[in-house]
This record gives sequence, structure tokens and C-alpha cells, in this order.
Amino acid sequence: MFLNKKIIYQNMDLINKIGLDNLINIILVVENIRPAFLIQPIDYGETSHNDPKTRYILRCIKYNFPNLIHSFQYENYQGIIISKSNYNGVYDIDNTKIGQILGYPSYLEFDNLDRNNETYSITVMVKLNDGNEIDIFSNVCKDLTYLNMFEKIAQKSKEVLINNTEYIKLLDNKVIDVYIKYRTIVSHQSIINKLLSNGKIETDDIWLISNIFYNNDYDDNIIVKIMNTLQYDNPIHKGILLNILINDKNDILSPFYPLYKYPNEKKHIKIISKNLSDDLLSILKNSYISK
Repeated sequence: MFLNKKIIYQNMDLINKIGLDNLINIILVVENIRPAFLIQPIDYGETSHNDPKTRYILRCIKYNFPNLIHSFQYENYQGIIISKSNYNGVYDIDNTKIGQILGYPSYLEFDNLDRNNETYSITVMVKLNDGNEIDIFSNVCKDLTYLNMFEKIAQKSKEVLINNTEYIKLLDNKVIDVYIKYRTIVSHQSIINKLLSNGKIETDDIWLISNIFYNNDYDDNIIVKIMNTLQYDNPIHKGILLNILINDKNDILSPFYPLYKYPNEKKHIKIISKNLSDDLLSILKNSYISK
């Protein structure tokens, strides 16, 4: 075991300190079910490992799991790698390499995905005793070839999280199942074609649209309001949505990703995203057609 038992059992609020999803991922790394996972400061509205929320979580992890290494000084930084291996000072970590480090089964496909055609998002899910679900990690794949590998990861995770007495206690008996969920990721162009031809917008289309807003750092509450206000047969809404889709498909900022490299600019982008989302919601509401 890679944990400080004295601290663990004296601090039953560890879940509140570092987050249940992080704790589950730590266990999977400790048990060699996945080689690493990322702590991403952006998830806490921050930009680096030195920001207060992220720093606090990392300190708690280090205190309770002292043998896990925190890597944040590497090329193409995407977050803090929590692993048994040290990646500080490594300068060849591209999208493919980070996928391999994190244990994504189809990491070799990522840079070669045809975004103009359907792809698939395969996710390892954890079900909790309160009925909620946690997304442990997702991998975008060109097809379902790797589904069996995901199933094996889920089965190994289930055995550890549900059958290990020590981890059951550590997780406060919250985990009741681990399983795989996958969905079709439609292309931007397919939604554009539907909007132009008055085709029916399906559930998978709506997921991609909402994900665009999420990736543009919109507040979760604003995203819900926008998605509830959008009318796909409203000509004004269709025009706005077409513009959003083509801009996301041809993202001007993409050469600068990941934006963690530019913390000051990231702060400005967040402010712009807030103003943009507010304006977008206002226009959608003012052009809403009662039915």
C-alpha cells in the first residue's frame, strides 16, 4: 500500500478534502489499474499547482499518499500528473504520450481521429450508493475496438473498490458499481448539415453542443440555461448555433493550446467567456419564440 494509514483513519473527511473522484483515481494508481491520472487546476477555477485550491488538494494527497509523485514540470503541461513515475523534466510529452501515461487504451488514435466523422467516447463510470455517477476517465476512440480493454479496467476497478475492506472503509462505503458507458460523438459538420436542412437534432447532437460551451469555460448554470433556451427550429437561434459550430470546428486559439502555458491570458479568456455566455443567453431569451 502507498498510503499513510495513521493519517487516513484519523481523517475520515479525506473525501471532502481531495474529492471522491481524485481518491478513487489514487486507489487505481496505487493498485496499478491505471498508471497515472491528472489533477487539473482548471477544474477548480485555477491555472497552476501553486493556486490555493489545487495546492491544498496536492498537499493532502502528498501527506496521505507520500510515495506518489507529482509531476508538473513537463512539456505541453496539461495538469499535475499523479503517478509512481517521475515525469518532471520530460520534454517529449505530446498528446499521444500523455494518453499513454494516463493509461488510455486508444491513446495512439487521438491525433489521427477524423473529426468530420462519428467517433466514440468510452468512459469508466463509478456508481455511488446515493444514485450519482462519477466519470473516472474518458477516451475518445474512432470505433469500439477497445471496448473490451475498458471492460477489463472496469472489472479490475470494481474488484478493488468494492471487495477490498480497507478501500471500502476509505471510500466510506460509497462505491457500489464500476462499469463502462459509451456514446457516439457526432461531428460538427453533421449538426451543421442538420441545421441547414431542418433535420432533427438528436441527443448526441445536443451533447456535443453543450460540450462546446463547457470547453469554452462557460459556467455550468449558464450552460444549462442556454441549452434549455435553444430552439433548433428558431431561425435566429439556428444562425447563432451555426456560427458557434463553425468557430469551434475552426478554433483560432487551437495553436495556443493548452492555455495553461498562458496563465495571464487564461484569466482574460475566462472573463471574455463569462461576458460572451451572458450575451448569448440574453440574445437567445430575447429571440425565444413561445409555442
